[in-house]
Amino acid sequence: MNEIEVLKTKKFDSENQFREFEKKLDDLIYSKKLIYVDKETFRDISFIKYKDSKNSIYCLSQTDLYWRGFFLDYETSIRFIKNFKKLEKRNSFGCITFILLILLIGVISIIFT
Repeated sequence: MNEIEVLKTKKFDSENQFREFEKKLDDLIYSKKLIYVDKETFRDISFIKYKDSKNSIYCLSQTDLYWRGFFLDYETSIRFIKNFKKLEKRNSFGCITFILLILLIGVISIIFT
């Protein structure tokens, strides 16, 4: 497993972990083992693309508030974002359903009191 593969992660658990990652990433960029390609947005999630000497593409999504970011190969990044968005959609639907249920119970209790 090469030094780029070792850095792959689906999320950064803390700011300190992300800072350590950034130092290693900077070293790889400085030594030209990773080269900046461009920036891309997929389903409202932005990430920076890098390529290695074998032309494999890696994506870095930086942390931002609740978003924990990731560093993955391109195909895994796209799959990860799709799954994340499905889960996010499911969670919002559950939240809206719960709020509507509470409102319905409140209205029923007012009517029958």
